[in-house]
Amino acid sequence: MDAVASVNIAWRQSLESLVFAANKLPHRKITRWRSSFSGKQCVRGHEMEIVIFPLAAMFLTSYFYYQHGGVETSILVRCVTSAHGVLGILLFISAMAIGFTGSHNESNFKPFLISYLLPVSSILLSFILFHGNKKIHQLQIINIISLLVSFFIGGMSITGRWL
Repeated sequence: MDAVASVNIAWRQSLESLVFAANKLPHRKITRWRSSFSGKQCVRGHEMEIVIFPLAAMFLTSYFYYQHGGVETSILVRCVTSAHGVLGILLFISAMAIGFTGSHNESNFKPFLISYLLPVSSILLSFILFHGNKKIHQLQIINIISLLVSFFIGGMSITGRWL
């Protein structure tokens, strides 16, 4: 199985597990599916797609960086070079939790902005410390777009100022 096929399989499995978890929430029930180039997508509302795809992309980027880090690379270096997606997901989830609990405030935005330096610094470290196949760095394009989308949505949630 080539790398593209394994990426597609992992992408579909992670999307299905995220949608399964989203269906557990009472206000986000997904009722229909449609097949497309990127696998299964939810049809009910674009807000779910906007949330699920960046999270899945960040998770898969971290996963592939960790898996393809090289056999001789230590676990610590592999964790540092693959932490960018997981950090982005944690920051997004924390921003959404703050927004949903009603603790949102304009003063929360500056710490939220500064905290996004963690995944950005992990991306920069991954370019320096990663010893695996260098073609995997192309995943950073998707990862950076996903980080920007999650930053935008999380920023709205943490400040309470939605579009």
